[in-house]
Amino acid sequence: MIQTLTSGTPTQSTASSQRAASQAQAPARSFEEIADQYWSNEQRGSALDYLRSLSRDELETVGEQHRFAHTIPTLTGISSEGANNLLRLKGETIDENRDGIDEVGEARTFRFPNSNTPENVKAAWEEATADLGEGEMLMTMATFLPLPQFETDAAGRVTRVINPGDPDYVNRMEQPDYSYARTVENKLRALDDPSNPPNDYQYYLKAKEFYQNLLDSFQRHGVR
Repeated sequence: MIQTLTSGTPTQSTASSQRAASQAQAPARSFEEIADQYWSNEQRGSALDYLRSLSRDELETVGEQHRFAHTIPTLTGISSEGANNLLRLKGETIDENRDGIDEVGEARTFRFPNSNTPENVKAAWEEATADLGEGEMLMTMATFLPLPQFETDAAGRVTRVINPGDPDYVNRMEQPDYSYARTVENKLRALDDPSNPPNDYQYYLKAKEFYQNLLDSFQRHGVR
């Protein structure tokens, strides 16, 4: 006997099909919409928990924002800073633990100026680098790269390397006596070190001009 379905409550399989069809028709959310849902919620909880609640497509949107090679970010073992920065725009990430490195998911990235750089330093840097190409910009940023630190024994042998992100790493730029201007002055002295003459004289002239301009810009903006 064939049973004919009449109007009324749909079967479970029919309801599931309708939900699937509705989800398929829903427009994909942009990164801004995904991030805003989290940051606008006063009871938002942890970013990691929120990220775990996202669909695969939404996680892929997050990865695309940060230009990851594998677009779906890894969530296992990432820090609170790494999770938070996944939900911030590329270029607006925050160095929450002030070690000089921005953790974005499991990635560790360096940029200068960063979220903790004083405003007068940012202004001086933008002025001095206005005409630089991307490659030149990356090379000059390295002057302020957070460097590994070394522990040695009594004989001067390295016993331990402390990297940015390690619990007892000390970021030089966070120290009260750190001087941006002195860092640039040291760079200029290194360029003119007679014991290490330049291999490329044109590069030497260009580098010296840039760092002198940066030092002058620091002075105009009151950067010590």
